[in-house]
Amino acid sequence: MDRWLLAIPVGLALVAASLVACGAESPTPTPTPRPVSQGVHTSEDMRAQYDRWPDAYKFAVSDDVVVLLAYPMGNGTWAGFAFIHDIPSVSSVTLGRPAVLIPSPDSTPVPLFDDWDTLTVEGKDFRAFRRYNSEESRTRLEAVLADEGAMRRILRASGQWQEEPATPIPSNPMP
Repeated sequence: MDRWLLAIPVGLALVAASLVACGAESPTPTPTPRPVSQGVHTSEDMRAQYDRWPDAYKFAVSDDVVVLLAYPMGNGTWAGFAFIHDIPSVSSVTLGRPAVLIPSPDSTPVPLFDDWDTLTVEGKDFRAFRRYNSEESRTRLEAVLADEGAMRRILRASGQWQEEPATPIPSNPMP
């Protein structure tokens, strides 16, 4: 019986020691959620946005000019189907389709993009919203818009070129 009296405190001591040892372990760290974007305000922000964008929906035109394509995102809607960015100046051109809002059956259609202008590529009309922060960016981005080969590539990659299906985007810059 004396053995059992000694076993109880020893057993309690072992249980206490294991509880202390388990409590001394640090808990598994919770993954830190990715910070929510606070917008694109600097060239570093714009470069980070390009780097985070899904690879299948982006390509570089040059070291300074990149194209981001709208991608499926659940219930969200994009302002356009392609976003052409001049990284050094944080300037951009957003491309979209002509769209109208018909408030009621008896009313006249109202353009949804009244501050966008029409951009015609090989006889097809698109909408363009241009935001230039420097003359250099205007020159670089207008050169892309004037280049029919570059525009055809953007339209095909975004699925907006109706004669041909969307084509995969190579990860290397345009020649």
